Amino acid sequence: MQHVREILRQKLALGRSQVAGALGVSPSTVAGVFADARALGLDAT
Repeated sequence: MQHVREILRQKLALGRSQVAGALGVSPSTVAGVFADARALGLDAT
């Protein structure tokens, strides 16, 4: 859950691969979180 919050926080400032590198998760994990957020209407862009 902490990674989800941090991924969404950094989304506005960084690209997917930069977020992944900063948090030590895979780009596919970041993409999945972005997709889930979009599906829930939480997409800020």
